[in-house]
Amino acid sequence: MPRENRRYERYEVSGAVQSKSVNIIRGINVSLSGIRILMDKKLDNNHVIDMTFSMPGITNIFAAEAKVVWQKPLGVENKFDTGLVFNKINVDKRKE
Repeated sequence: MPRENRRYERYEVSGAVQSKSVNIIRGINVSLSGIRILMDKKLDNNHVIDMTFSMPGITNIFAAEAKVVWQKPLGVENKFDTGLVFNKINVDKRKE
């Protein structure tokens, strides 16, 4: 069995990951240090994106600033698997 080298556990992204500056097709997973998303545009490493997202079982909305650290084309036109690391992250506490 391969050894897991990730520093933080990954969690599914339950809702839409949204940004006003780029089109994010969907969120894949998130950890304490970053997020993996599917995009329709190639971006340079270190490109900074402001985004919001939610996680399963948590009613809060997370607002984050993250920078692109890797991107891989998926072999489908205009689809890029994208990894970002968080620069800043804030939690907007929703009222129940």
